[in-house]
Amino acid sequence: MRGLHEVLGQDRAIALLRRALAAGKVPHAYLFAGPSGVGKRTAAVALARALNCERAQGAWIACGSCTACEKIASGNHPDLLFVRPSGAGNFIAVGDVRELIARLSFAPHEGSARVVVVEDADRLRPESANAFLKTLEEPPLRTHFVLITASPDALLVTIRSRCQRVGFLPLSASLVTEILTASGTAPETARTAAALGGGSVSRAMEYCQEDALERRHKRAAVLRDAVRGKGIQGVIHAATELAAEKEEIAPTLELLALWYRDAAGWAAGLPKDLLVHRDQVAELGREAASGAARLAKRASVVLEAQAAILGFASPQLALEQMILALREG
Repeated sequence: MRGLHEVLGQDRAIALLRRALAAGKVPHAYLFAGPSGVGKRTAAVALARALNCERAQGAWIACGSCTACEKIASGNHPDLLFVRPSGAGNFIAVGDVRELIARLSFAPHEGSARVVVVEDADRLRPESANAFLKTLEEPPLRTHFVLITASPDALLVTIRSRCQRVGFLPLSASLVTEILTASGTAPETARTAAALGGGSVSRAMEYCQEDALERRHKRAAVLRDAVRGKGIQGVIHAATELAAEKEEIAPTLELLALWYRDAAGWAAGLPKDLLVHRDQVAELGREAASGAARLAKRASVVLEAQAAILGFASPQLALEQMILALREG
C-alpha cells in the first residue's frame, strides 16, 4: 500500500495534500476529481495513513510498518471507512448513508483521525446526497471525508461547495506502460494498452486481460482488410462480425484508430520508437503509402464512427458507413 510520496504521476494533487498535512490544516472534506484509474483512491488511502501513522516521518510520510499503517494496508482499520455504490442500479442508497451517519456519532475507535472515502460519489441518489449534506455541513470531530468521482458535475452543487476540490490528471502513457510492465505485463502489450487506456491504469489493465488485445488486433485487421477490398460483401461481413460483439466494438475501433495514427506518424517521418505498433513497421510502411494526411483523416473517421455507436446509432449501419468512408478517404 503506497504512502503519499509513492503516488505516481499526480505531483500537483499530492503537493496540495502535503501542504495541508504539514500545516496541520487538513479540510474536513475533499473532492478528488479526475478520470478513473489515475490514483484517486490510492491517494485517499495514503492520506488516511498519513493522518494515523504512529511513526510518521515529518507530517506526511507514513512509516508503513506501525500498527495503524498495517491495519490500513490490510483494510482492517476501524477508522478508515468506505461507502460504495451497490445493488442493481449501482447507486449509493440512502440506507447506506444513514448507517454511516450512525457510525459517525461515535468518536474514532483508535486512530488520530477517521477518514471516510466515498467512492463514485456521483452515484449518490438525490435522497442519499441530501441525507449526507447535513453531515458535511456539521462534520464530527476528527473526521475527514474524501469524495471520489470521475464526474464531479453530477454531484449536487451544495455538496461540491462544502469540499475542497483536488484535481487528478490522466497519467502519461510512459508511466502507465511502466506500471503495467512492473506488474508483469509484456512490454509490447503494455505499450499498446497504455496508448489505449487514455491515461488510466485500470482502463489499460482491461486491455491486458487474457487475450483481449490479440482478439481486438484480429478484429481490427478484418476491418482493415475490408477497407482494402472491393465490393460490398466484404464490408457487410466485417461490419456484421464486429456488430455481433457489442462489448468489443468501442475498444476495437480505438485500436483501429491508433493503427491509422501510427501509420500517419510513420508516413510523416515519426521515429519508430514513438510508434505504438513499432513491431509492425513493415505493414505500417505499406499503409503509409496512402500519405500522412489521408491516414490521419482515416483515424478521425474511425473515432467518429465510435462516437456515433456510443450515441446509440445502429452498430451495423455505422460500421458499414465507416468502412465505405475509409475506402473513399
